[in-house]
Amino acid sequence: MNSWEVLNKLQALGKSWLTLADLAKVLPVKSQSLNPVVARLVKKGALKRLGRGIYTYKGAVVSAESVASQIYYPSYLSLYTVLSQADLIDQIPYEIHLVTTQKSKRLNLRKTRIFYHQIKPELFFGWRLIDGIPTAEPEKALVDLMYFAVLGKAYLNREELDWRRMNVKKMNRYAKKFPKGVKAAIDAELK
Repeated sequence: MNSWEVLNKLQALGKSWLTLADLAKVLPVKSQSLNPVVARLVKKGALKRLGRGIYTYKGAVVSAESVASQIYYPSYLSLYTVLSQADLIDQIPYEIHLVTTQKSKRLNLRKTRIFYHQIKPELFFGWRLIDGIPTAEPEKALVDLMYFAVLGKAYLNREELDWRRMNVKKMNRYAKKFPKGVKAAIDAELK
């Protein structure tokens, strides 16, 4: 099978990124030959390595946010990533932050650092799909950030945050479901 045929088969899968397991289904090789064949396809430019065991193919449009939200499931974009996208903080993060019910984890996808922050399952809410990517509502992203700040696992520059643009009722509704210290920290900021 030549590179062109492989590319056509990969595109037929309908995924913009693939794991080694996906490639094993498409490539007509034995399992012990898979890694050398994949390495050859990367060298030829038919495949591009995004991260450990994660690939995309020539011509595929891949967003790091989309891949990050799918490879460690369940997870949703939150914290600095969402606050920056909503223009609620001035800083533009060079990494992507997600909240998950799984263990906290860090990984790299190409040149992007991905951080997964573990949260209790009962606090895993307040997100919706935006362009197919699970994304926290801005108020939930701020409550998530305050939660991790109270735990000493995140930093919030309070002067940088545009509190006036937040839906305070929604934020308080979310904060009531969190430990009392989070609600108290938010109340102190809003005074």
